Amino acid sequence: HEPREWLGQGVRNPATAAARGRGGTHARQVHRGVRTANRPDLAIALPGHAVLDIHETRTIRLQAFGFAVGSALFATGSLTSQFSLSSQAAANVQLAIGAVLFTFGAAMQLWLSRLHQAQDDVRVWQLRTEVRNPDLISSVVQLVGTLYFNVMTLRAVFEVYTDPVVANHEIWRPDLIGSALFLLSSAIAWAPVARHRRHNHVWHRSLWISRLNVAGSLAFGVAALGSRYVVDGQLLNPPLANWATFVGAVLFCIAAVLILPRWAADSDEAGLPTART
Repeated sequence: HEPREWLGQGVRNPATAAARGRGGTHARQVHRGVRTANRPDLAIALPGHAVLDIHETRTIRLQAFGFAVGSALFATGSLTSQFSLSSQAAANVQLAIGAVLFTFGAAMQLWLSRLHQAQDDVRVWQLRTEVRNPDLISSVVQLVGTLYFNVMTLRAVFEVYTDPVVANHEIWRPDLIGSALFLLSSAIAWAPVARHRRHNHVWHRSLWISRLNVAGSLAFGVAALGSRYVVDGQLLNPPLANWATFVGAVLFCIAAVLILPRWAADSDEAGLPTART
């Protein structure tokens, strides 16, 4: 198959991209799912495989680490809250650390999204182009959502609220907004352009990763609905809040593991790109 021009999506004919990428521009070349950096001599041109340089590979691993470990802490925190009411403080700490790791993973995702845009587009940065980039927009929305989770979980650790109205304003509202932003981010990331840029190295898993993220976001939304404080200071539905959080965290954790590139120690040590089969 000959390389094709994909107009409007930032994916160009490899020869054209290479020609336009001279002068230090970092160009991405795509041929049947194969990506290379500005060193085509280091690329492994296997049909249906994506080639990542060592820096992108490490960043994807850091992103996966943040989301996988953060999700695991959300899962354990929800179980602690469900089965050990006397350990609610410990559960809050687990959730707070998990939220910080979510923010770390989201920051890595945002960095990758900006890198993908720079690789695919050799033109000067334009706001009009960026706002039509679902990969970048999804990453920004996701990062903001994690910040709301940080606010919610850290307040739960360091503050004690006896008034349900204040508790709903200070804890429940950030939880609800963060969950809504996660769902919006997951929906935007389902766009083919975003999936192509994010999952090209694991393309056969792309749909599953997107489905798991959407399902996890829906579960977090259900958990937020059950976490509203009522008149007596208790949650509206503690079992629903805890179990929905647990389910969403498990789904997010699986999605994070699925996005991991292959661990190829030999390629890493040689500084070569890493291909995912």
